[in-house]
Amino acid sequence: MNFLIKNKNFYFSIIFFITLLFSALRIISSFPSTNYGDELTYYGQAKNILEHGPSGFQMNAIFFLKDPLSHLYPPPIRIAHTFFSAVALKFSDTFRALSFLSLSFFITHCIVCFFFIKKYWGETASLIGGLLICLSPLSCGLAGRALSESGFYLFFTLSIFSLIDYLYKPGLFKVVLFILFFSICLLIKESAVFILPFFSLILLVEKFYLKKDLNIIHIFMLMLSPLLLIFCIYLLALGDLNNVMDIFNVMREINLSVPHTYILWYNSGPWYQYFVDYFILSPFTSLLFLFFVGHYFTNQKNHMQQITFLILFFVYFMIVFSFLPKNVRYAQPLDLIYRISSALMVIQLFKKSNLSIGIKRTIVISFFTLILMNDFWSYRNFFVVHNIYDPMSYNLLISAGFFGG
Repeated sequence: MNFLIKNKNFYFSIIFFITLLFSALRIISSFPSTNYGDELTYYGQAKNILEHGPSGFQMNAIFFLKDPLSHLYPPPIRIAHTFFSAVALKFSDTFRALSFLSLSFFITHCIVCFFFIKKYWGETASLIGGLLICLSPLSCGLAGRALSESGFYLFFTLSIFSLIDYLYKPGLFKVVLFILFFSICLLIKESAVFILPFFSLILLVEKFYLKKDLNIIHIFMLMLSPLLLIFCIYLLALGDLNNVMDIFNVMREINLSVPHTYILWYNSGPWYQYFVDYFILSPFTSLLFLFFVGHYFTNQKNHMQQITFLILFFVYFMIVFSFLPKNVRYAQPLDLIYRISSALMVIQLFKKSNLSIGIKRTIVISFFTLILMNDFWSYRNFFVVHNIYDPMSYNLLISAGFFGG
């Protein structure tokens, strides 16, 4: 695709990094002045690590087990996020340090996506996808919060990219990378365990149905090693097996009990709620995603394993996570697929056009500028002007002016 500019590899990288810098600066200027329950919990847990060293993990576990009120907030098994937060607090013992931690995860995520997209779909796709990702209203809104979402999003993305790389060209090093990234992902947010069955199913289908030459030992390592590794880390960090089991029993009892009023009122709804919330946040990107999926599966040519993998994961996520509290804050993995698909759809819309290069360039730049301006407005409206902490449907609809608050 040479219809945008010559020497595009260099210039596209410059454009991307300038945009990423702009995005980071506006997030910093909009760091929240108020912190809420989950942020206070993460700060307290990290503070224990900072003051007491590794024994602080066990202290967090004991406090969680003894204090019923703490059961409503993040459990102490999110060891990786607690560790990263403690490191951030060493530089500055403030919530602002935790916001900078989230921002650093966001910046790293954008850079990883830019180069991964370039590897599989070329420079034009990497520029379009990279800009969409670094200006994502959802990602930017969460990047300034002292929460675990940005870290989870980064290591989930590294996990799925490393697995895609492994399926494209198997190797032990890629197996080790996946185990490392996904283990950290699990240690940031335990709900990532619901993603592992999809990864396992894909590996088994590739090996036994599609007859791909995958090492069976690698498959078992990919499927089982993350669980074994984090269990060992739980034992080392939380003191003993009793503490680990007691924490999971408390979490299970909470999930089996009558749901919290907040979840019933604000985080429950139909299976398509994620589609509605994403459309409110990014209507143009949502439409491009839907057009791309329709185009991809009705076009018998140019199917790519990487795209099929991402779309199948999207379907799996929508099915499995429809049984959990529905909040677009928990569905950032879908944002990644929305934006990669949208970038590829922009290319498809103009690739087959018979217009001259000059007209084609003008149209694509104008159209894409409109998308980015909408995302910029969306971030400002929802997360700066209205200062949304939890981007659930109720808050989004009020901020978008659909009904009064």
